[in-house]
Amino acid sequence: MLLFALVARVHDGVPLAASTDLSHHPLVSDAQKYVKIISKRASSFPDRCAVQGNGYHIYFITALNVCCVALCEGGFPYATAFAFLHDLQKEFITAYDPRKVTSIQRPYALIEFDMNIQKLKQKYNGRTTPKTMSNLVTMNEELALRPPHRVELDQLEAVFGNSGSTPNTTRPTVRPNRQFIPLNVPGYLAIVLNVVCAILNLTRGMSVGHDGHFDHTLESAYIYGGVFMAAAFLCLYQIYLLRQFIPWRRTQTFLVMACLLLCNFYTSDIRNHVQVVFHVMVTGYTTFFVLNRQLIGKLPEYSV
Repeated sequence: MLLFALVARVHDGVPLAASTDLSHHPLVSDAQKYVKIISKRASSFPDRCAVQGNGYHIYFITALNVCCVALCEGGFPYATAFAFLHDLQKEFITAYDPRKVTSIQRPYALIEFDMNIQKLKQKYNGRTTPKTMSNLVTMNEELALRPPHRVELDQLEAVFGNSGSTPNTTRPTVRPNRQFIPLNVPGYLAIVLNVVCAILNLTRGMSVGHDGHFDHTLESAYIYGGVFMAAAFLCLYQIYLLRQFIPWRRTQTFLVMACLLLCNFYTSDIRNHVQVVFHVMVTGYTTFFVLNRQLIGKLPEYSV
């Protein structure tokens, strides 16, 4: 079951609200020092983490300068814990203006939020309804795609034993890979269209190059062939940009689009207007999806 929850400010670790029941529970008492460390050093960790303790687990998420921490019994499903944290974070951010959160000086200044915490705890500690089960299946899929970073207790122990500084052990050496939200049907359509364009450019380039090889009067044939081959490569590279997060991705996207448009303009005199318009529209369509594909930055919306 969920035992304890806390909301803290990320940039300085000031606790803002916490559940007030079960404060004398043995697991809560044992884990309080670790919860305190996490709230103080939340900015040193990825945005979704898990800590395994002796008979308990601590889960926490961070976003928008708010860190939400949950202490659970060892057998409590971690998908349910993260669903609870997401709802807790959403309710807190909805209830309090960011300027108010930033201006708070006194610890636990928003302790009245405990009422919301208690309601959410009862909701997630209660019986699982079919709707809740469906949402938790979705949460499990999300966590399988981007699992929480595991923080070892000895990392937290090192901080507890040296609270005057921030040792390197608190900062994970490996952060989760940045991943995109899964593609939808229009996204897969962009991939298919680019494959078609790549095949068309490749076959046309080979055909033009073949004609130039047998007819030496066609001096520009090799140039056209090279442009078609380059366009085929750029179509495939657009697929790569759509699927992978890489440095300078936005800049490369505009560069690839510009090069494809130049290729289509250069070869327009040996293509009909329908072919040119088709290739230009595919280029623009794919560029739109590359620029607007979102990274997974937080837990998705759940109405459990």
